[in-house]
Amino acid sequence: MNMYRVLSNCLDRAGLPLPVTWYGEAISPKQAVEKMETEAKRNGWSDIEIIRIYERKQINDMGVAA
Repeated sequence: MNMYRVLSNCLDRAGLPLPVTWYGEAISPKQAVEKMETEAKRNGWSDIEIIRIYERKQINDMGVAA
């Protein structure tokens, strides 16, 4: 899995704009957006507009035992 950061704009329950940044692990950018949207809807936010998706690939460092 890779680490993602999804930047978006949402509307809160009062209809006010709310900048939202979601951080988490996902298999693909599409899954990261789906997870972000699910969490935003659970918080009562709507009209989700994705601005940008950042991906950081995890590197499995295999250390050498001496």
